[in-house]
Amino acid sequence: MVMESGGSTPWVYRLLCELGHEVVVVNPRRLRLIAESTMKSDRIDAEILARLSRFDLELLRPVYQRSPAGQALRTRIQVRATLVRTRVALINQVKGTLRSQGVRLSSTTTSNFVAKWGEGKIPRCDAHFAGAFGGRDRRADGSHRGRAARSS
Repeated sequence: MVMESGGSTPWVYRLLCELGHEVVVVNPRRLRLIAESTMKSDRIDAEILARLSRFDLELLRPVYQRSPAGQALRTRIQVRATLVRTRVALINQVKGTLRSQGVRLSSTTTSNFVAKWGEGKIPRCDAHFAGAFGGRDRRADGSHRGRAARSS
């Protein structure tokens, strides 16, 4: 059985192997006949793969498939990298927003930033945001600026 590499390839490959099939995974970009074809469709690509697999599987330039443990480790590494990038982007967004309001933060590591934020060492910017919402800022008593507090 021959299949093109894709996002769901690892689990489909494992499932087919567990069912007793011999599976070859190919990268269609490395297979010139498919990559440079002007008539692109799944049906035509499948036919090309089937015809080539009859002659010699090495012509297909098979792609190595990781073991389940290797795939799990790769997934953990990718998820962690995504979380780190997102955390850095969020911190940079907060710093940029505060900077635009006149609050200057010294350069700090991520863990220091989180600790400072949690301890309240990063200046509050309530005064900087006063009026930012068209005069509809809430007061401590729940009323809006410019309007009398509602009576209960």
